[in-house]
Amino acid sequence: MNRVVVTGLGAVTPLGNNVRDFWNGLKEGRNAIDFIKSFDNQNFKAKLAAEVNINAEDYLDKKKQEELIDLHNLLLLQQMRQY
Repeated sequence: MNRVVVTGLGAVTPLGNNVRDFWNGLKEGRNAIDFIKSFDNQNFKAKLAAEVNINAEDYLDKKKQEELIDLHNLLLLQQMRQY
């Protein structure tokens, strides 16, 4: 039999950005789906999403934030090409 050791838990979800908030949201049956607010979705068919609310400055330095913004923009452009 193989053994598994869990050394920690983490969560970044629309219900909460830590395990406690996420688990409480699940137990309470909260719905994290809402109208998209994080960007202008006028040119997209989707109007609803379960967005994660997190402040990148709390976790990443400025250089890493800029890298993620570049990646995010590339992903958005790819999605826009499909429509």
